[in-house]
Amino acid sequence: VAVAGLSASIQAPAIAVSTALNRARNSAPFTQAMNAGIALGPAIGGVLSGFVSMETAFAGVGASFLLTAVASYKIYTETAPPKGSKISNPVSLFSLAFSSWYKVLQSSGEVRALYGASGALMAAVGGANMTI
Repeated sequence: VAVAGLSASIQAPAIAVSTALNRARNSAPFTQAMNAGIALGPAIGGVLSGFVSMETAFAGVGASFLLTAVASYKIYTETAPPKGSKISNPVSLFSLAFSSWYKVLQSSGEVRALYGASGALMAAVGGANMTI
């Protein structure tokens, strides 16, 4: 859930200013970066584990997430929902998003199968990360 929220929040400003003609070109760098992180993250983490403690690494990742959130809040004000709207509150936004996806999952077998395959992929990646 955290990765989904993070990747959605990072891609949202690019998608908001994209048109149908350049949406793929604007989204491709984010997708490539996520894929590179999945592929190279464990290797880089393994090398850094010899130099940095687990606590320091955890604090660094948390600080980078916080920095990303603050930068997105400051930089992308034009894509923020208007004040007072149903989705201006982050809790309301997530509850609306999850309830909408719950309805889609209930009604579409293809989407459930896609989520199952994605879950299996993430479990495999998590298992590979834990063995490294």
